[in-house]
Amino acid sequence: MTNHALLSRFSVFALLGVVIGLAACGGGGGGATSTPEPPLTGGDFNVRTEAAARFVRVDRMGQPAVGTALLSRAPGSRPGDDNQRDALNRADPADDTTFIPEMLATLTTLLQQLGPALRVAGLTPCSTGEGSSIVIDKCVSQVAPIIVPDVVTFDLDRPTGWPNGRGFDDPVVDRLLSFALLDLDVHPLDALFELPLNPPGNEGDRDDQSPTTFPYLRPAFPEPSPPPPAPG
Repeated sequence: MTNHALLSRFSVFALLGVVIGLAACGGGGGGATSTPEPPLTGGDFNVRTEAAARFVRVDRMGQPAVGTALLSRAPGSRPGDDNQRDALNRADPADDTTFIPEMLATLTTLLQQLGPALRVAGLTPCSTGEGSSIVIDKCVSQVAPIIVPDVVTFDLDRPTGWPNGRGFDDPVVDRLLSFALLDLDVHPLDALFELPLNPPGNEGDRDDQSPTTFPYLRPAFPEPSPPPPAPG
């Protein structure tokens, strides 16, 4: 592979990382902050009893990065709401189709900007054409059933693993980007995940997998050593 192709491939996925901006891996991502809960004391649980109307949902925790990648956080970007992303988090899944125009506009822009670089990197976008003549119908048919409504679904009659459910070790963002950007008749779903530019897996070992028994979590990292005392 030429240095030009390597550089182009690196640029594509560096840009994708900026686009996603995964400060959190929840479905909406980047919701508004909430009022801190009073601390728990004496082993008791603090159970809030106010009516549901007193609370505001700040993150849907649905599909990964949908709000972060496809909806704007700019004030006033959603008429009648603060912004598109917070509006999605506060809405109910039954109303998610109302966000499709904003999602389509963002996805079109992403494919217009990334399509040429994806091709140089040896990947086939799900879009055809370029610039104002771009057609993203295939991309929409691939990704829309996954992200609208913005919920995690699980079918017991299908193999498990995102997008059917979500395992601890599923490369969910890579797979979501494949649905949104790549022609999946050409590439496998894990085409982006398998690129050598991806960081290694858990704890620096790509083959490391979560335990298969409850609580499915690895041992906690040891406490870091305290810093040395300040001079003087």
